[in-house]
Amino acid sequence: MSQLLKRLLMIALMSPMLAFAQMPVDKVIATVAGEPVTQQEVLDRAKVSMQVWDQEASAIKADKNAPAALKNQKKPSAAQFQEAALNEVLQERILLNQAKNSGISLNQNDVDKQIENVAKSNGLSAVDFKAWVVKQAGEKGWAKYQLDMGNELIIAKLLAKEVDDKVTVSEAEITEMLKDAPKSIPVAVTEHIYVEGTGAKSQAKINAAKARLTKGESFSTVAAAVSESPDKGAEKLELPTNDPTMDPAVKKEVTTQTIGSIGNVVKSKNGFYLFNVLERKEKPIVESEQRTLARELIKANKIGPAQQAWLESTFKSSQSSVVMK
Repeated sequence: MSQLLKRLLMIALMSPMLAFAQMPVDKVIATVAGEPVTQQEVLDRAKVSMQVWDQEASAIKADKNAPAALKNQKKPSAAQFQEAALNEVLQERILLNQAKNSGISLNQNDVDKQIENVAKSNGLSAVDFKAWVVKQAGEKGWAKYQLDMGNELIIAKLLAKEVDDKVTVSEAEITEMLKDAPKSIPVAVTEHIYVEGTGAKSQAKINAAKARLTKGESFSTVAAAVSESPDKGAEKLELPTNDPTMDPAVKKEVTTQTIGSIGNVVKSKNGFYLFNVLERKEKPIVESEQRTLARELIKANKIGPAQQAWLESTFKSSQSSVVMK
């Protein structure tokens, strides 16, 4: 999720909501291509940034593994937040004007779909997410959230058109990247039982499942009755054991469990697992899939610097459209 999208979501979750709906007649402090930038919208943007900073700083301080330099970083002043917010608003307006001139448009379906994705990522339906935002911010807050979401999508479309779609990757680059790549990956083929939650009730449920296995019931039977994964444990998983993002406890279990034995209960961040490791093997990598993935990785690495260069050039060439009051 982009930084702006994260900020938009933070706005929705914050209580009380920003006070933009209660402010008196506002002062225009700048125009971009004739479009006004008001003092209050800059102050509102700065307020959000300060609240986000505070939340992130609290999370860092609570993280025992966070570097001391991060924990001890000094909070910028209100004036610095406001200056950054002004630059951000001006740059956003420049990009929106650029998108308008490029014929880029948006419809409500685009916004609704993106909001649905955000809601789903937070375990909510679109209807429940809207109700949540309205409860925190009112109908005007919801309208502002949709407007900001739309602006985010328009800017994303602009960057895709002007930058992303023009980034190319040659076959030679792909070959160079893959010259030392492995031809196979180690996988553990497993059945699994998953119980959501890490509390005592979930612990008791997974322990009861293991007791049934110990008494001789088949793994597939117990999984069908107990597992809370979407497939009820029926799908055999091929877990790549060299995956650096794999939960360490899961990795230890699937790489050390004796095949054919009843495994240990594994506690993860979100719940409990039981695995039945059927085999461990080297899975050949399909070359076409490997080259496709390599192309995507190379392009992704190029897009960031290309976007930054394009943005800097665009902001520089658009300075004449900005008039400070």
